[in-house]
Amino acid sequence: MNKNKNSISAVILTVMIFLGAGCNSDKKAGSPLNSVLSLFGLSTDTTVSANVVAPYTETDTPTSLPANFGAVAPEATLFIASTTDVDRYKSIEIRFSHPMNKTTVQADLILSPSAGVLAGPGKGGTFYWASSSRLIFDPYREFKTNEQYTLSLTNNSKTIDGQDLTSYSQSFTTEPDYLMTSKINTTNTLGGTNDITFNKATTPTLTLTSTFTNPLTGTNSIQSIKLKHMGDTNASGIDICAAPPCPMNTTLTTNLTTSAIPPFVGGNVYYYEITVASGKIFKRFATFNYGNVNTAPDNMIVNGGSIILDQAQAMPFLSKVLERFTAGNFKVNGNTFNQFADSPKTNARRSTYCIDYDGIGSFAMPQYIRNYGDSATGYGDGYCGPSGENPGGFTQEGCATLIFTSCTDFDIDVYITGITIYTGVTGFPALKNIGVSMVANNTGELGFQFKGKTLAVDMVMIARSRGSLFLVIGAGNRFVFSTTAYLNYNDSPPADRVTTGKASLTIDSNGDTALNIFTPITTLSNFDTTDWSNNLTVKDRDGRVNQVKLEATTSGLAGWLAGTTEGAANGMVPSLTPLITRSMLRNFIEDVAPSVLNSIIGSLKSPGVDIALPSYLPAPLANFPLNIKIKLGMDSQVRVTGSNRGIVGSIDLGISAKNPIGSPRTHQVMSGFVVTKPNGAMSNLYQFSQSAANPGLLLSLTVDSITQAAYHLWKNRALDLTIDKLFIDTIKQYAGTDPLFQLTESLIKVAPIVNILAPGRDNLIGIDPTTGVLVPAINGTDDIVISVSPIHAPNGVLKPVVGTAKPKLEVNFTDIQLSIRGKRPDNSTYLISTARASLKGLADFDFVTFSNPTNNPAYANLNALKIVISNGSSLSYTLDILEGSSGAGAPNPFGLDPKGILAVVDPLVPSLIVPLVNNVLKEIPLPPSISLPALTHPTNGTACGIIAKTTHSILQTLPIVDTEPYPYVFGGLKLNPGGPAISDPGVLITCP
Repeated sequence: MNKNKNSISAVILTVMIFLGAGCNSDKKAGSPLNSVLSLFGLSTDTTVSANVVAPYTETDTPTSLPANFGAVAPEATLFIASTTDVDRYKSIEIRFSHPMNKTTVQADLILSPSAGVLAGPGKGGTFYWASSSRLIFDPYREFKTNEQYTLSLTNNSKTIDGQDLTSYSQSFTTEPDYLMTSKINTTNTLGGTNDITFNKATTPTLTLTSTFTNPLTGTNSIQSIKLKHMGDTNASGIDICAAPPCPMNTTLTTNLTTSAIPPFVGGNVYYYEITVASGKIFKRFATFNYGNVNTAPDNMIVNGGSIILDQAQAMPFLSKVLERFTAGNFKVNGNTFNQFADSPKTNARRSTYCIDYDGIGSFAMPQYIRNYGDSATGYGDGYCGPSGENPGGFTQEGCATLIFTSCTDFDIDVYITGITIYTGVTGFPALKNIGVSMVANNTGELGFQFKGKTLAVDMVMIARSRGSLFLVIGAGNRFVFSTTAYLNYNDSPPADRVTTGKASLTIDSNGDTALNIFTPITTLSNFDTTDWSNNLTVKDRDGRVNQVKLEATTSGLAGWLAGTTEGAANGMVPSLTPLITRSMLRNFIEDVAPSVLNSIIGSLKSPGVDIALPSYLPAPLANFPLNIKIKLGMDSQVRVTGSNRGIVGSIDLGISAKNPIGSPRTHQVMSGFVVTKPNGAMSNLYQFSQSAANPGLLLSLTVDSITQAAYHLWKNRALDLTIDKLFIDTIKQYAGTDPLFQLTESLIKVAPIVNILAPGRDNLIGIDPTTGVLVPAINGTDDIVISVSPIHAPNGVLKPVVGTAKPKLEVNFTDIQLSIRGKRPDNSTYLISTARASLKGLADFDFVTFSNPTNNPAYANLNALKIVISNGSSLSYTLDILEGSSGAGAPNPFGLDPKGILAVVDPLVPSLIVPLVNNVLKEIPLPPSISLPALTHPTNGTACGIIAKTTHSILQTLPIVDTEPYPYVFGGLKLNPGGPAISDPGVLITCP
């Protein structure tokens, strides 16, 4: 059994390297590490404490040879200090007084339990001769718990010179296994294969009950039982049984909630320390998650963060997105800007007080754009004016001349039947047609400019005369006119025509934006459309400039006198133009623009932004698709405080798997993940106060968003890693080579593991846990493959800062199951052992520019995530080797000794594992672009995205202050001061 556990110790070490495990603060590094590293030419820190872990022994506590041993005749003795409480995992040593004939001894020796025989073929184990008078017998499986075994040798055993051995028989009894079954509140059994999370809101009290699985009745060797809590400041734990007798046939009950070691919010690892008379300590674990639980883990977290769109960079970017949309650079939800501006349409009359356009000759109302109109609710549906005796969107006096001039007032309803906003300026390809800018004038006041060079607006006007013309065209006659208004008609080159205004910005419960121009809109400081209306020219469908076309009338005489009637209408156009322009542009600002914005911003809510993890990460993390959803909060506002200007508000935020798998990880108690954020929106006063000094898009995220992302990676098995040579090679492709990688790569082969940690042993022999037959011997060239299966959902807590600092993230991984397998050249695999690790540690994280140590062009100019795990007292871990070597699914088929593994791994953790993890995580390159699926290429339909390379934009994290109500991640995206986006943020949008 010794060779097994020594070999697997190094395998566990390799696993812990990639999981970021730490150790309790009282564990120190020692000289065993230096000897291992020196084999690979690695320098070591000579200042490390020399707290050397006692060398692991393959046999139980030795004794001394009897007096006059072998003086009369050849003798044998079981070389063990005590024949009670014998270690179940140790090999046994037999000492001989004379050099022995190995063949005769191996044929003669019998080691048997009280009933039956040892498992496996032959003698039930392997023989290892340390010398001709020292035999070590290594059973294929560990000894049974509290079982009597008898060792027998007869005179059939011969010395090398042929003398008979004196017959020898010795019985010994093994120690109990001290395995336990633990439950919370008597019903929820711990230690299974499903996540166990208790909701503090519904289960405020947690009571741990534990029983020994194979108890002894009567006297036992237990001297004390303590219950401890990994990572607790109360390192001594609590006494369950302070002194013997400590009966094994009673239930151990502890109210954890009211105890001196209450459960943490997050991951909890409790363990019993059972000290026995020999001085050995057995640890038995009880693990679970605890806290307030988000039971809708796929939904956005309400008030999960806050956002700031600063005036210096983020608001111009949003303006440039609108400009590029009008220029036809991309589509939004499959539609062009003209399709937004030109839809939806109807030909139905909105209200009875709109002038009835049915029955006006043969006229059929064409489809008009519903967004343009003066309806108080819903769509505008045409400019019809208020209800009343004289309806009409506009009232103008019209005069016609036929021998003499006659005038009367007309009620006029106007319908916009088409808008064409050109993507460019014909004949001037360097000119952009539409310009947009937004600024924060004052708190609650958004200033805007809408510039245009060329566009066309098709109109139908329904008019009704209030009086008569020439006494023969009576009152109440209805007329239909049509025309098209052109901005900068025939100007070459056309100049920018500017509409300016002030508006309030509000967000409704759906996260949709609304813009409302300050009233009265007739006040030019609130809304000035003069530059547009002064430069609009009408032209009818016959090509007549400054003319309208009479399409139909209820007056036969007016139809016969069409030119005269049109003249009356034409006379009204100069007065109508500014009124119609102001109304149309108001609708454009208040209805069309928000519709476009809501389609773009709303796409962040649904379908959200897809971010695939980088392809260069190891499987299954590589290309794993996450979906991020953001909804603006109703508290969003335009804000100005000193030099800080922008749009600020809370956000609902969700990070989930884009394509959930069909066989996800499951829950035993509560579905969901532990959350820590208080209810209500996050304060954003401090963040906003920093926006002028840190321009760009600023985000503040609670730790719950990080936990949600980790939860979905866990749920969808993206954290089910396979650590092998391919895993390491994949990391080396972007992280470069390092001596630590060389050591790790060597440790995932069987032969180097045995050579380093078990000199003289070159094989590993085991039996099938079900049939008991020998499995093929493990060859030294076999690969080691470690399958990682996190049992409980991971979670994290941001720790409070002192002064001004970036908060540290405490990460909890509870019960990571590690299945260690061998892999033969034919790719067949075999289970060697199963372990469970739990870890808790603090990490600093930041964003940096990827240094690209391999000089791979694909990784050039990338932002990178930097994670540095703190070493020392804040880092802790536990490791539990699962027991059970027989039956289907046996987790420990080779009967590996947990204490042997721990004895090897412990001194290696602080000086090898943590530095290697930090070497791997110091720079994780991030994707070069972020997909925006709602934005697509105008012709081929491929998704557009935002360039995330450092040539254009730089990710950053920022410190917070200790006066904030709770810690959060504060950071964002700023434009590279020397990059192309600083002058035109629109270049961030890319549509391949």
